[in-house]
Amino acid sequence: MTDAAGDTSGGTEYRIEHDSMGEVRVPAHAKWRAQTQRAVENFPVSGQRLERAHIEALA
Repeated sequence: MTDAAGDTSGGTEYRIEHDSMGEVRVPAHAKWRAQTQRAVENFPVSGQRLERAHIEALA
């Protein structure tokens, strides 16, 4: 379900992923697919990132 694509005009490479809502552009380096990309685009809640200690505690 993944098509390779590239955007040479902006220098950012991406791929086209498909899900039940249609197509979405996902950065080529990303290890996620369409639904996660939609969440990344739609839910930038605070702009704050987790501290390393919090991530390590969850791991």
